[in-house]
Amino acid sequence: MSSGPKVVNDFFAVLIPGRPMNTTFLQVAEANVVTEIEAPALVKEIGISLLQPKIPEDHGVGIYFSLPPFEEFHYLGLLTLKCPSNIFHAPWHEKIPGNTPLLRLGASVEPLEKLKECVPMEVKEEKNDLNSAVNIAKDLSNFMSSFTQSTG
Repeated sequence: MSSGPKVVNDFFAVLIPGRPMNTTFLQVAEANVVTEIEAPALVKEIGISLLQPKIPEDHGVGIYFSLPPFEEFHYLGLLTLKCPSNIFHAPWHEKIPGNTPLLRLGASVEPLEKLKECVPMEVKEEKNDLNSAVNIAKDLSNFMSSFTQSTG
């Protein structure tokens, strides 16, 4: 008989400026834990630390987030034995409604090789923005060059 997710304390610490530190997560699978962050629209940065670095040397901890309706998780970043803490920019900041009640933050112990292939959502968006800007510049250049006349 399953009693549901197990509460895991003191494995990770989440620190958001102006809020108390959170060390309580729910274990939802053997290598996956989640916690909830209230009023995520107010969060600009989030610090996460691995308090008990008891993972295999060839593994890391992928940090993910999910917004309502919690159908998918997006990769935020990575913690490793060599870098057991990090401060992440909140890629959802200024992109979600101010009344979003909460966000789920997940941590998953995974092989480093797999995690190295993941690209944070923020980086994907920056690449898309850069590609859009380059395409706009090309279109503008083509438009402007259509007005030039060759003298012969």
